[in-house]
Amino acid sequence: MKILKSKTKNVLVILLAVSLFVSTFLPVTVKAYTSTTADVAMDAFQKYCYNPNTKLYYGNTDQNSVAAIWTHAIFWNMVMDAYERTGDSKYLTQINDIYEGGYAQYDGYNWNNQEEWFVFDDLMWWIISMARAYEITGNVEYLNVASDGFDNVYSRAYDPVNGGVFWGFGPNGMGKGHKNSCINYPTIIAALEFYEITGNVDYLNKATDIYSWARTHLFNASTGSVPDLISDQGVVDWTNYTYNQGTMIGAASMLYLATDNISYLNDANLAANYTKEVMCNNDGILPAEGDWNEQGTMKAIFAHYISILINDCGQTQWLPWIQDNINLAWSNRDNLRNLMYRNYTVPCSSGMIQTYEASSAVAFLQVIPPDQSENKQSIPTPQIPVYQNDQYGGASYILRPGRYTKEALTRAGVPDNWMTSLKVPNGCTVEIYSEDNFAGTMWEFTSDSPNIGPAANDQMTSCIIYYDGGVTFYSGDMFQGNAVTLTKGTYSLSELIQFGIPNDSVSSLAIPKNYSIIIFENMLFDGQSWLFNYGTHNVGAACNDNMSSVRIY
Repeated sequence: MKILKSKTKNVLVILLAVSLFVSTFLPVTVKAYTSTTADVAMDAFQKYCYNPNTKLYYGNTDQNSVAAIWTHAIFWNMVMDAYERTGDSKYLTQINDIYEGGYAQYDGYNWNNQEEWFVFDDLMWWIISMARAYEITGNVEYLNVASDGFDNVYSRAYDPVNGGVFWGFGPNGMGKGHKNSCINYPTIIAALEFYEITGNVDYLNKATDIYSWARTHLFNASTGSVPDLISDQGVVDWTNYTYNQGTMIGAASMLYLATDNISYLNDANLAANYTKEVMCNNDGILPAEGDWNEQGTMKAIFAHYISILINDCGQTQWLPWIQDNINLAWSNRDNLRNLMYRNYTVPCSSGMIQTYEASSAVAFLQVIPPDQSENKQSIPTPQIPVYQNDQYGGASYILRPGRYTKEALTRAGVPDNWMTSLKVPNGCTVEIYSEDNFAGTMWEFTSDSPNIGPAANDQMTSCIIYYDGGVTFYSGDMFQGNAVTLTKGTYSLSELIQFGIPNDSVSSLAIPKNYSIIIFENMLFDGQSWLFNYGTHNVGAACNDNMSSVRIY
C-alpha cells in the first residue's frame, strides 16, 4: 500500500442543501462540485498562479512576484495529487519542471545555504515533496537529494538529549529555540516516506521516536488539539492552525498504515474531530487563515493529509464535512476565472488575490471525490397506453409521464372525456381528473385496469402521470418530442449529451412526487438557474431550450 497516495475515484456528487420553494420555478444560486470540477479548478490555478518560464509559482494573480520558498513544495504536492487523480501527462511534465525550477532558484538545493533556507520546516516541506516525486517518476536524483536533505535536517535539528525537532537555526546552523508542530510532524511524515521507499527500519524508528515525543509535548490526547509550538522554556502555545492539525493527522495515519497500531488511528481521528468541532464555524466550515500572508496555504496541507485518513485509512465519516467545505468554496468562486478564496464563506474577489489564498480548495478537489451516493443514469421512459373501450379495445393512444391539461391531451391525440381502460407500467401512477387543469373529481390508478369503472369512464379531461424512476425531459412542450428520463444526480453538459439530451434542448418536464430539479444555463452549474418542484408542460420562455447542466434531487 502506498501510504502517501490517495485512492480517490471519479464518483458522483450531492450539492449543498437547497430550500424548496412554493412556486413552480425560481432563480437559485446553488452550485456544487462534480468529477470535472477538479480539472477546471486546477487549470485555473495553473493559469493565474504558475509561471512556466521560471517553473515556479507567482506570489499573486498579478504575476509580479515569486511565492515564498516553502509554499512551492506544497503547490508541487498538489500537482502530484492531480497527476495521481488523472494520470494526465501534463502533470507528470510539471512534476519534473518544478524540480528544475526549484533547483535553479534555490542554489541547487544546497541544504546548508542559510540565506535560502532560514528555518527547518522550509527544508522539510521540499524533502517530503521531493521523495514523493521520486515515488511517482522513479527519478533517482530526486530520492538522493531528498534523502541528503533529510539527513541534513535530522543531524542539525533533532534534539538527542530532550527529544523532538527544533524549528529554527542557531548561530552555527544547528537547531535552537522552539520546537514547533510544523517541523516535528512533517519530519515524521518524511521519515515514513523513506521507510516506505527503502524498507530501512531506521526511518520507522525515527518516526515513532519523534511521534512519541510530539504526542507528549505537541498534542492534547484528550481533545485532539495540536499547538503551534513548545518554547525552549517549556511553554506551550496552544494556537491552532489547520496545517498543524493536518500534519499530525497525516503522521498518525501513516504510522497506523505502517504498523497496524490502532492507537495511531485513534489519534488521527481525535485530531480530525477537534478540527471539525472546535476550529470550524457552526456550519463546519474551516477557518479562513492567511490574512495577506502565507497562511493561506495551510488548508492545502490539511487537504492532503486528511485525505490519507479518509481514503487510505477508510475513515469516510469525515468525507461529508470536507465535501461541504469544497462545495461552499466552489459556489463562492470567481466565476470568470474559476479561482477560489481562502475564506470559503465569502465570494472570491475578482481582483488580485495571493496564490496562497487561491490554493487550498484546489488542493481539496484533487484528493476528495464528489459524493458517491447517487447512481446517475438514463432509464427507459415508460409508455402508458389508454384505450377507448374496456378490455384494452378500440382506438388507443400512448402517453408518457407528464401533467396533461386538456390542451396537452389534445396535442397527444386523446379526445376529451374519452378513456375506458389503460395499462400502467411498474413505478407509474396515473391520476385522471374530470375537469381541466387537474380539477374536479380525481381517480388514481397504479396498475393495469381493463375497465376504469362507471364513475371514471369517459370522464378524463386532464391527467397527471407520475413515474417514480426519474425526471423525464422533453424536447417539445406539452410532453412531446424526444424524451429522456434521468435518475437523481448532478449532470454536467457532457453527461447530458452522453445520456441523449443535447445542449439547450428542453421545453417540458415530468417530475415525480417528492423530487425537485434545478436547471442551469451554463455547463458548470452556474449562471441563471430555475427550480422546479413539479412537472410542467412548458418550462417558460427564459428557461426554454436553455439547459446546459442540471441537478435532480
